[in-house]
Amino acid sequence: MRHLVFGLVVALLLSLSIGASGSGSQSPMAFIPGSMSNSIAVIDTGRNQVAATFDIWDNGANATPFGVAVSPDGLRVFVSNFMSGNVVVIDAKTHGILAEIPVGVFPTGIAIDPKGERVYVATSGDGNLSVIDASNYSRIGSPICLGAVVRTRCVGSIPRGVAVDPKAPRVYVTNKNGGGAVVVVDTVSLGIQKVIVGGEPLGIAVAPDGSRLYVGLNATGQVAVLNTADYSLIGGISVGRGPFGLALSLKDGRLYVANEVDGTVSVIDTGLLQVMGKPIPVGTNPTGLSPKPRGLSVTEDGKHVYVANWGIDSVSVIDTGSLTVAEIDLVTGRAPIAFGNSITPGVAAIDVAIDIKPGSGQHTINLGSHGVTPVAILSTSTFNAPVRVNPATVTLAGAPVQLKGDGVTAVIEERDVNGDGLVDLVVHVRTDAMVFSPGDTTAVLEGKTWDDESIRGEGTVRIVPGR
Repeated sequence: MRHLVFGLVVALLLSLSIGASGSGSQSPMAFIPGSMSNSIAVIDTGRNQVAATFDIWDNGANATPFGVAVSPDGLRVFVSNFMSGNVVVIDAKTHGILAEIPVGVFPTGIAIDPKGERVYVATSGDGNLSVIDASNYSRIGSPICLGAVVRTRCVGSIPRGVAVDPKAPRVYVTNKNGGGAVVVVDTVSLGIQKVIVGGEPLGIAVAPDGSRLYVGLNATGQVAVLNTADYSLIGGISVGRGPFGLALSLKDGRLYVANEVDGTVSVIDTGLLQVMGKPIPVGTNPTGLSPKPRGLSVTEDGKHVYVANWGIDSVSVIDTGSLTVAEIDLVTGRAPIAFGNSITPGVAAIDVAIDIKPGSGQHTINLGSHGVTPVAILSTSTFNAPVRVNPATVTLAGAPVQLKGDGVTAVIEERDVNGDGLVDLVVHVRTDAMVFSPGDTTAVLEGKTWDDESIRGEGTVRIVPGR
């Protein structure tokens, strides 16, 4: 409870700070639980950098954060803690702890419905599925037994992965016991149906139209594809050894499979039901350790896959265009798992280079000035700033650009400010509207392109406080 109260206070203070700074939008963030460090590493997917790390448990015991689910609006992150038997709710912006919800014995897989109203958590130690009301963080009714009730106890079930049908009132749970089954839970009647697939099913994903189930068979190195109309087997696809987590790209329908034993990721074309190319090795092992990838998630734009390497305390980033690893070892907490969807929605902002007060050789900003500060958005061979950027949307340190008399059109210049032969875009920002905190040495520029893509750039500044 002490940790929860402290987290709420921190969340409030940080939210006030963020609101005051006018920080605006940010790139999607990946929340990676460290199962042996009781921590969360937050990765900025726009920069492929660890932006923050924070603890989620402080009672002296190992909580073992395992599964993760992000709310559809991207504002909250739900993490299942295997050893402490609860779900922690995190404010995605402030990283404060909003709630700690007891659910049962050894919670593993966790998923949230498309409306963000219900959270479903599998508890492998007691064979149940718990349902959480996402609006008030309370459990709804009694846990649903996924096996058989014998003398008031649920037996014959070791549930692991959870997926919510986006089109029908159903939740799918993989079950290691009972010959290897997928348990179908009707979320209205709370009735269950067992579909035997064999092979110790673990990871699971549902097609966006709800027509197919993809089930990773950990013992046989395959992905089973089921028709949800009658749960018949459409086919089995061989991947690597020990498939653990599955992640389906909503952009192009590719299915990514983390092969824990092989230390690779397989890519499946779900239209053809075929593996694309060779498995992709992830992580580095300078000490001879296997990376043991477990959880993985795809960004909303489908361009990158973030893979949690349990064996080497890192995350690998796969470029889906080339199907190669773009970033091998982003250091996280110990033994990251990230079983489920760990990435907030949205598309990463385009990084742009900027020059504050171009040509002056200085970047001093006097907040007591009532004038404007020029800032150049620099063009590159692949980014034509005057053509791409909508100048009226640009802000610097939260301050808007100067507009013409019509109150709509931005005052701009188009000139080559750095002598590289490319024409840059110069806007003028109201100096007295900029917001900085004491000690700030960086100003953040944000805006939109004419195609409504976000842009973001940073420049070094020296602040002279206003009177």
